[in-house]
Amino acid sequence: MIGRLEVFHIDDMKANEKRVLVEKHLISPHLAEQSKYGAVLLDSDQSVSIMVNEEDHLRIQCLLPGLQLEQGLQKASDIDDWIEEHLTYAFDEKHGYLTSCPTNVGTGLRASVMMHLPALAMTQQLNRILPA
Repeated sequence: MIGRLEVFHIDDMKANEKRVLVEKHLISPHLAEQSKYGAVLLDSDQSVSIMVNEEDHLRIQCLLPGLQLEQGLQKASDIDDWIEEHLTYAFDEKHGYLTSCPTNVGTGLRASVMMHLPALAMTQQLNRILPA
């Protein structure tokens, strides 16, 4: 599944340390600046980031290179299963998983893909592509 996780308490971090984690997409700007009692758990290769007390109570994030969409989903699912073995999630038969953010109620799942397009930025073609 994953290796050992290291815990970083947001309140104990310096501003530049938080900024680095935001730039690496390991924590959100919201967690860095607005979360009281927030924390992040990172694995050694920083492919797993578990944010605590961010927009929702927990945010499991897997960042894998290339087109490893299925592997990323499986890794996140394995982490979720492990957490659920040790903690009880708030769940309602009618509404599904209850979250602090109403848009995440139900499955609690939000999937996204981040693309790094340096050639488009360097050739200044990004502005042509974005509207399309």
